[in-house]
Amino acid sequence: MEKQNKPEKEKKLFVPSFDESLIYTYTWADVKQPKGVIFIIHGMVEYIGRYDYFAKKCNKAGYIVFGIDLRAHGQTVGDSQKVGQYSGDLFLDCVKDVIFMADMLHKKYKLPLILLGHSYGSFVLQEVVQKYNNYSLAIFSGSANMKGQISVSAGKVVAGITKIFKGKLAPAKMLYKLSFGAYGKGFEKGNWLTRDYDIFNKYVDDQFCGNICCAQFYVSFFNHLSKLYKKSNLNNISKTAPILIVSGQYDPVGGKNHKLVDKLYSLYQKYNLNVTCNIFADCRHEILNEINKDEVIKYILDFCDNNIK
Repeated sequence: MEKQNKPEKEKKLFVPSFDESLIYTYTWADVKQPKGVIFIIHGMVEYIGRYDYFAKKCNKAGYIVFGIDLRAHGQTVGDSQKVGQYSGDLFLDCVKDVIFMADMLHKKYKLPLILLGHSYGSFVLQEVVQKYNNYSLAIFSGSANMKGQISVSAGKVVAGITKIFKGKLAPAKMLYKLSFGAYGKGFEKGNWLTRDYDIFNKYVDDQFCGNICCAQFYVSFFNHLSKLYKKSNLNNISKTAPILIVSGQYDPVGGKNHKLVDKLYSLYQKYNLNVTCNIFADCRHEILNEINKDEVIKYILDFCDNNIK
């Protein structure tokens, strides 16, 4: 009898996307009888490998986990000096990549698909669910409703001026200070990410994390943020697929007293979406890397178990 090859527990592979660009993918598949696939969309200036702990917990719970290094990030760009540099419409291309990879996962596994976006990835996911309905549930981590925020309007102006006078790929240092720098105010060592300082220090020392993005990166980001909350786009979101919004109590992306998280929750309720929201006490931005991450992960996986079809 011919010996069968055992499936790989972890697989790293470059996959051509919708425009044939090679995207770095990571699959955690140490699951005997999978009940679903969780597709992670990571945050700004980080990469999918940072979700290893979460992914392995998901495997133990019966879920295959798939993720990509977004364009201009991680191994997809391959050079730490080029992280955050992209001359095209990065945000839209990331949206298209997610939809392309989601269809690929459906064809490969034929299992319920769970889309999980964190931070920048959560905003990408906010647009994905307006254009794509073939998923079982969506999870937004470290997200917000940015409609009407002065930071978005000001960001568009600053990004546009930087692009005009310094070029598309010029480092947007001012915007970095207004975002990452501002988020760190009030936190010891500027650590707005997690109370786990081992993880925070690794992030600081990682050449593929915390980089300054270029002007065009922000032009693309702010242009799409300003369109996310249009009625015509929100009406396209599935009314039946469950949505989970999770955030840390002290996540600055979610605003003071998590008001921007509550604003996103209220908006989705207004459009009669099947939405649930949970704020984790004392947590900061990276709830999957917090000191109580096992509690957070259990909550997310219980939600998945109770809502996949």
